[in-house]
Amino acid sequence: MATVELYRTALFSGLRPDPDLKVWQWADEYREMPQSYAEAGRYRTSRTPYLREPMENLSPSDPCQEMCSMKGTQLGWTEAGNNWFLFSVDLNPGPCMMVLPTVDLAKKHSKKKLMPSIRASKKIAHKFKDNKSRDSGNTLFLKEYVGGSIALAGSNSAASFRSDTVRDLFLDDVDGYPPDVDGEGDPCDLAENRTDAVSNRKIWKNSTPTVKGASRIDTEFEDSDQRLYEVPCPHCQQKQALEWGGKDAKFGIKFTRNDKGHVTDAWYQCLHCGGRIDEHWKTWMMAEENGAEWVPQNPGHPKKGYRLPSYYSPLGWLSWKKIVKEFLAAIGNPIRMKRWVNTRDARAYETKGTQPEWKLIKNRAEPYEQFTVPPRGLLLTMGVDVQGDRLSCSVYAFGRHEESWLVARAIIFEDPAQAEAWKQLDSLIARPFRHTSGVDLLIASVGIDSGGHHTQEVYSYCRTRGPRVFALKGQSQRGKPIIGRATWQDINYRGEHVKHGVQLWPVGSDTAKEQIYARLQIEEHAEGKPYIHFPQGLPDDFYRELTAEKLITRYHKGFPVEEWVIANPGQRNEALDECVYALAAAHRVGLPVINWDAWENQMFGGGGQEPAPRKKSNNNAKSKRGSRW
Repeated sequence: MATVELYRTALFSGLRPDPDLKVWQWADEYREMPQSYAEAGRYRTSRTPYLREPMENLSPSDPCQEMCSMKGTQLGWTEAGNNWFLFSVDLNPGPCMMVLPTVDLAKKHSKKKLMPSIRASKKIAHKFKDNKSRDSGNTLFLKEYVGGSIALAGSNSAASFRSDTVRDLFLDDVDGYPPDVDGEGDPCDLAENRTDAVSNRKIWKNSTPTVKGASRIDTEFEDSDQRLYEVPCPHCQQKQALEWGGKDAKFGIKFTRNDKGHVTDAWYQCLHCGGRIDEHWKTWMMAEENGAEWVPQNPGHPKKGYRLPSYYSPLGWLSWKKIVKEFLAAIGNPIRMKRWVNTRDARAYETKGTQPEWKLIKNRAEPYEQFTVPPRGLLLTMGVDVQGDRLSCSVYAFGRHEESWLVARAIIFEDPAQAEAWKQLDSLIARPFRHTSGVDLLIASVGIDSGGHHTQEVYSYCRTRGPRVFALKGQSQRGKPIIGRATWQDINYRGEHVKHGVQLWPVGSDTAKEQIYARLQIEEHAEGKPYIHFPQGLPDDFYRELTAEKLITRYHKGFPVEEWVIANPGQRNEALDECVYALAAAHRVGLPVINWDAWENQMFGGGGQEPAPRKKSNNNAKSKRGSRW
């Protein structure tokens, strides 16, 4: 009798249809967040209610087949993708694939996110083989179970896309994908091709954006119904999408600062009633039962697209005050501002006014003399551009907040193939520069370009003068750091580095130019801004050289690529290159992390107070033959 009952129970259990759950409903019921997560325990969609609709789209009963999401950080979108795949394991078995920018990131996600989530969720953990068994059905990149599988891939490996059919495809962080993988084409296209034979496929593209014109996710969002998450005001009940406000806007995130510039408060000002909304209202505002909803800005488009900035980050994750602090710290630094716009405001970054107007920069020149260091200048560096018949040099002083001053421009009209040119450069590097306090300052770091003319002469000169004087070479790839990791250039017949040999330092020229141009366009000098100062008396050619280049977008194999080019053919650009090299030299000695109080104390001695003027140097900086300084 027990056998018959067991058979009946099993039979009717098999005939019973699976529960009609949405992905978010399944996650709320069965998803357990592992202990390694900041918020371990049962998953709660109520923490991130804006993810409910996207997870409904991913449910098999929903007709949506393609969607995209352009989002900030600290919002939980990738976990929604994990919910989708874990739901499929339980109620909708089939071939699923998650693609991340690199194979290493796919491996990390498998180890740190996916497998711990599988083990923590008892509803599905038993459906996978023990990963310790080394069975081919349970590896870092492939998790097989009865009726389906989860594959993880890196967009930088074409081999990842040469396998079986995929039904559910999650393309995560697509702006980190290369434009072409192993010469076989766009990785998004290669991945999507694996879904061609599936009628009930679902494709989700998710990412923070990057640069306007080169951002995949920005292009995808523009080609969608462009949904924004509108939330009600707790005062007037009118709905609005949360946006950055700042000082000049009539609505959005607002803030106050104290006398020292520290952010003391941050709140949201309503678009409709102008009321103050404190951040503790955010949980109430985002709840769907209070009226929050996704509203298409381009209704009628067949593809659903979502944009969500980090202003919606749940309480306890990322605060408005922290977002404000990051914004203020990014002013004047295009690298930081790009990161803020991408990861906080969830927009593609646009480079505005890539070529400053040279006359405007000249008109703001200040009445300080060359070869003297203004009061706030504390660190001297030099950039040297090597031409076929001369050495062109610029000395810059840097101070707090990366404020800077051109202290001297010198051109050595001697052939760099001859010793005389380098002898005169020695004299310029060795001379002291008088600070307005009376202290004589020496140049701390000198970067010399080795990428064009006279490479071996540059190496020979730097080989015996390091580490203060170093050889550098510009890199044109976007996103490179201003100063990279040095490589040895002197190697003996055994392939070993020669002791006391020369090192070559890579410089992210594109990154540096973007930063310099952003600073040149700061209209008014104010405390805390990285303003660049110039002395009166510089010729027009200097300013033309400083602004000689512009950033353009070209297309390579159908993909937009940003590139710096000379705006007017024939125009020289030495002054800009020298500024880049001087900035790189400053970064080489730690410009972004210098403790300026300690630096100033060491320079002046005694609590940062300026000492009595020292005896003037005997170096009167008179012009030598063949030189101009």
